Amino acid sequence: MIDRPRIVTGIARIPAPLSEAAVLIVTVQDTALSDAPATPLCRHRQTLSAGDGPDLPFRLECRLPDHGRITIAARVVRAADGSLASGDLVTKASVPLAREGAPLTLDLSPL
Repeated sequence: MIDRPRIVTGIARIPAPLSEAAVLIVTVQDTALSDAPATPLCRHRQTLSAGDGPDLPFRLECRLPDHGRITIAARVVRAADGSLASGDLVTKASVPLAREGAPLTLDLSPL
């Protein structure tokens, strides 16, 4: 069963301002199944310019299930297609999405 829409907001924090153009991708996902890939529930994609950061705001509207293990992940990639490469920035910890909707801070570090 899917709950009503929910707004997810926060900051993706990178170590330093960007030296080149990149793309911020924030994904809310269901990670309840341990032997299966995460199921994306909604995604935010934003083009970034050199000099952006270290705090990158994001906002998503999601329809979230009332069960499962809902987490959020972010990455900053240089490839336009969103693929990861050495030196791109990612969240390295599982970040649970709180049901009450407080703004999040996602710390990204180099891959």
